Amino acid sequence: MSERYPLHSGSIADESVSASDGLRKPVIARNKDGLVDAVMNGKLGVLLDLDNAAEIAESLMSILTKRHPLGIIHGPGRLHVEVIAAYSYPQFVETLAAHLVTFRFFSEDSRG
Repeated sequence: MSERYPLHSGSIADESVSASDGLRKPVIARNKDGLVDAVMNGKLGVLLDLDNAAEIAESLMSILTKRHPLGIIHGPGRLHVEVIAAYSYPQFVETLAAHLVTFRFFSEDSRG
């Protein structure tokens, strides 16, 4: 795991979020498929119908003129903090452990 790019799972969706975080730029993603989850339903980037040119143009203009309603995309430091909070290795371990407990692969007492 790289110090500069601490997010790496191998999936295309996660690679998009990771690359975006490394560049401190928001993700603009299709509002379908796995990217919706990777962008946390629009919390970490903009979800668009990529078949709708007018929607893409309007969204790009609002981002470039800093009028987009998703404020996090205007603050690269804040975006970075949110991406790390969602996708860092410690967060992955915590989320995985919680799922394993939920699905009874091991008990709360064995988490450590």
